[in-house]
Amino acid sequence: MSSLISLKDVTKIYRTSEVETLALDQVSLEVEQGEYIAIVGTSGSGKSTMLNILGLLDNATSGSYFLAGEDVTALDDDAQTQRRLATFGFVFQQFNLMNRSSVAANVALPMLYKGVKKKDRDQRVLELLALMDISEKLHSKPNQLSGGQKQRVAFARALANYPQIILADEPTGALDSRNTASILDLMATLNNLGNTILVVTHDMDVARAAKRIISLKDGRIVSDELVDKEKLDKPAKKGRRKKT
Repeated sequence: MSSLISLKDVTKIYRTSEVETLALDQVSLEVEQGEYIAIVGTSGSGKSTMLNILGLLDNATSGSYFLAGEDVTALDDDAQTQRRLATFGFVFQQFNLMNRSSVAANVALPMLYKGVKKKDRDQRVLELLALMDISEKLHSKPNQLSGGQKQRVAFARALANYPQIILADEPTGALDSRNTASILDLMATLNNLGNTILVVTHDMDVARAAKRIISLKDGRIVSDELVDKEKLDKPAKKGRRKKT
């Protein structure tokens, strides 16, 4: 059985008239259905580039990308757009909500692009806002919401078309510690419901909420480890450490 996501020797080079920038350098990666993965690294390590390629927002310069067994690098732009709408939900650091539209209209937007009937869109919006625990904000505008509420709307929008995969780029970067904890709880809940989640973050506390952490440096994967939840949950022992 093939992986949900399979990257093989993926390289991404950004070119201008004067300079070439190597953003990803022969990256190979396998992701199974239902995983919750954090991608970490310093600025310029290639983590956002990887997320853009995974989400079909950008194409690799070389290498292969198979999504649910299909070679998506062979698809034309229109086919990639349809695959993106059907497969992915996106969440961004700055929310990317339409400020002049209601919460309901923001959540319904991906369904509108996909041609879902209004009756079905309206029902799905109600379901998602209930899941996000913000049903009372149905008719509110984004500027009437807190940062945490805005990000919950963004997650509701990401889930609108029943995506297989949620891609989140620094989803807690604009939030305070209380709202960050709330969004981490939400991502854990969504993963427990069966959603595959890949989150880019520079915050190791956010990364350790995932089940697997992939570290990038200079466009290469330098580590790929499962998170030991039992170790994280153990209280630290008090007292002096022995010298070695």
